[in-house]
Amino acid sequence: MSARRTVAAASAVLAIVVAAGVGIALWPVSTTATGGLATNQVPAPTQTAPPADPTAEPLTFAVVGDSISARTDRAGVDQSATSWTTYAADDELEYVENGWAQNGARLLEMQANLSTVDADVLVILAGTNDLTSTVPPADRLLVVGQLAAQSGASRIVVAAVPPSDGAPAQSVEWNSALAGYASAMGWQFVDPWSTVREDDGSYISGYSGDGIHPTTVAARNAGTEMRAALLGPDGIEA
Repeated sequence: MSARRTVAAASAVLAIVVAAGVGIALWPVSTTATGGLATNQVPAPTQTAPPADPTAEPLTFAVVGDSISARTDRAGVDQSATSWTTYAADDELEYVENGWAQNGARLLEMQANLSTVDADVLVILAGTNDLTSTVPPADRLLVVGQLAAQSGASRIVVAAVPPSDGAPAQSVEWNSALAGYASAMGWQFVDPWSTVREDDGSYISGYSGDGIHPTTVAARNAGTEMRAALLGPDGIEA
């Protein structure tokens, strides 16, 4: 799908929603970093990747999101060990830092800061910090559509947010909304957290130190799942 078609599709869906009387609510934007990143030694599931073609150019991906994806915090402190992007990147899949991801970021802050990305794929992993917002999921999805449109990316991949011990039901609801919206837009939806999530939406014990952020093991597992989805046959090519 071309950037122009992506923008047009996103605009069409937004127009339908607005016509139905749904508007974008201007809810408060977080400007403080969230901490509490933790690690443990729980064994990670392993996958065997196919050998790379040394003559092929790597697929590039950028990300818009929050501390789940950011490799440094707002003060510039390295936190790459708990970013799934660290483990998704390899010789076939290159991470480019021209998206936008910051600790504590909410959807509207992402929208205010994301510019056009220079990457083959934009991964949208967003909404963790909006789970307890009073803004309905339908309104939040409008911002997801705007993120895709303003990025100019020809391929959009929407990723599920990780489990949440503090708002498990809300995370399940949001992920369901994201999956439905991605399907309607013709985008790929990926849930890289299924192996660390309880049925109720909380973390399986041992995969988070604070109930929000993944451990290094959980982040590594999510990165492996994302790499397989971005490079695998189920990916929706533009």
